[in-house]
Amino acid sequence: MLIFVCVLLVDFSSFALKYILWVPPRNPLNTYRLLLWCFLGMLSVREFYEYSTNPLVKRLGHHAWLGAMIMLTEALVWSSTSLALAPLACATARRAPSLAHVRCSRVSARA
Repeated sequence: MLIFVCVLLVDFSSFALKYILWVPPRNPLNTYRLLLWCFLGMLSVREFYEYSTNPLVKRLGHHAWLGAMIMLTEALVWSSTSLALAPLACATARRAPSLAHVRCSRVSARA
């Protein structure tokens, strides 16, 4: 279950980083990042699976830790930069009222 959640987080991070940081989809940076995740993900999942199923393995491998730290760093980047975009989204929602307006009223009430 944890592996599935991590895969979903990496997939969402790829979308969020493209959207929030305004990186075009055809940018080579996206391709290199996904290739890195492809190879690092295979190693990380194998090490995590070995750790969770083999009672002789006492520690996670360094690829699993590296994958977890990259995943955490990406999540921190898009979460911290998305907070700066909340007022922009609220201004757009006020021009075209929708369900986003309800969410924006909570954001503006905190600010």
